[in-house]
Amino acid sequence: MLRLLLALCLFSSLHLASRPAAAQSGPRCFAEVPWCIEAPFLSFWQRNGGVATFGLPLGPARMQATDHGMRLVQPFERQRFEWHPELPAPYQISLGRLGAELLARSGVDWQQFPRTPNDPYRYPSSTTDCHRFAATGFSVCAPFHAAWRSGGVELDGHPGLSDAERLALWGLPISPPLVHTNSSGQRVVAQWFERARFEWVAQPNGGGTVLLGRLGAEQHLEAQRPQGTLIRGHQLWELDNGQLRPWQAHGINYNPPWAPWGLWEQWNPQRVNADLAQIAALGANVVRVALPWRNFRASAAQSDRYRTHFASFVDLARAHNLRIIPILFDEFCKYGKPDGIACWDNWLWDGETDELARALPAHYRNNPTIALWELSNEPGWVEPNETIWQAHRANRLAWLVQAARVVREAAPYQPLTVGVSMVTEAAAVIDAGVSETITLHYYPEIHLNRRSLLDELGDLAHYQLPILISEIGASASPHLGGNEATQAAFACQMLAVTRNTGAGMLWWHLQGWDGITWESELGLLRPDGSLRPAAHVWAKHTPCP
Repeated sequence: MLRLLLALCLFSSLHLASRPAAAQSGPRCFAEVPWCIEAPFLSFWQRNGGVATFGLPLGPARMQATDHGMRLVQPFERQRFEWHPELPAPYQISLGRLGAELLARSGVDWQQFPRTPNDPYRYPSSTTDCHRFAATGFSVCAPFHAAWRSGGVELDGHPGLSDAERLALWGLPISPPLVHTNSSGQRVVAQWFERARFEWVAQPNGGGTVLLGRLGAEQHLEAQRPQGTLIRGHQLWELDNGQLRPWQAHGINYNPPWAPWGLWEQWNPQRVNADLAQIAALGANVVRVALPWRNFRASAAQSDRYRTHFASFVDLARAHNLRIIPILFDEFCKYGKPDGIACWDNWLWDGETDELARALPAHYRNNPTIALWELSNEPGWVEPNETIWQAHRANRLAWLVQAARVVREAAPYQPLTVGVSMVTEAAAVIDAGVSETITLHYYPEIHLNRRSLLDELGDLAHYQLPILISEIGASASPHLGGNEATQAAFACQMLAVTRNTGAGMLWWHLQGWDGITWESELGLLRPDGSLRPAAHVWAKHTPCP
């Protein structure tokens, strides 16, 4: 972080020139927001692009600490205005370097980005329309180059725009084009500048448009963000008492042997508390738990009771310093499930799905115990086999887009994910903008001929998102071709992946149960409650070879 801040200091502050202030009419107020713009900022806002360039105000003008001491400051959707009366006219209003500031807060060192002129894989750029900036080493190519050239601030009184005037508005480029999830939840190609972020939004019928990122709004929301997990750059972080620290998920899926697939119907807080204590003792910092559609939809006979059970689960997890990944809509319209027979072939979004997607996230929107909301578990798994994912892809993705929109409205600060089994599914949900992490399930025993996890993650590396392997497991049963030694060896292999990639991982599951089935023999604990060797590995009590 210090290296990034020092590097950014090499660029002198570029102040936007406003013409000598004429009489300013004002204040200018808006129906959309309760704040107005008035002198000294109004005439500058009006002359230099207004809403299209700066957006609406996000608060009143007020005195605030800046790098130059206390100054009058007003935030806007895409910028921050600062008043510097000590400077001669017309340099008394300056723009914040929001692009540089937001990247720095993400823990991203822009100097480590590759200096490639363009990447045709990510957006329709042209090597014949590029301009390289020697000061940072980055190139700006079509379609961003045309957008960069189209804006600026009048500095010299001559017709047209010079590069100095463009730099005054946008600043220098500080990244190559990158895949990015913007504040609307869209997956876009973005390029960062000192004072802006350009976003290429592709259209379904081909082509696209360049939009300006809402950097001011993102920074404004950041100041109001509650404690909890968040995504910055390619990793998860936790905000705790104002301190931002990297957060790597190391956890266990919770499906207890005393109530397999029936936790909420057979709720037992004493046993849950004992299990969560055991999970915490194994070094976990997160648990993943399913909220089945049959229990939690509003029309379910005892949905209020089950939602109260979940509230107790959240409190118990917090007491053991565990975060939670709740799986919304688990078993929703799944082939072979009693409630899914009639609808598995065509997922529909209706009032009841909307209510569940809105109610629970809204209730826990400021609760730091919620690590991420998982919109669906394995939506591409549509029995009788997974090869028909393509036949249901458009339907599932359209449904997930609806779910993501509603959950983001209800809980705007908490990240979203979708748990999937295969690389093609992971790419699909990321491209649709419904998963903010690279999330996979990895069971090489049942997915025969599957490549190594490192190879699969390599196929998804260009997304530059946090990695979450939310289900991994290996059987300890000789009846199924495994044993406790091979299970422990698999745990060692997975921990090596976390060290090499920074991936978060959750084991499936805590404890096996009686009966020779593949599911029952995946637990870190034996059916009698004793620890298998893999449990010692997962707790990092036993070193791996």
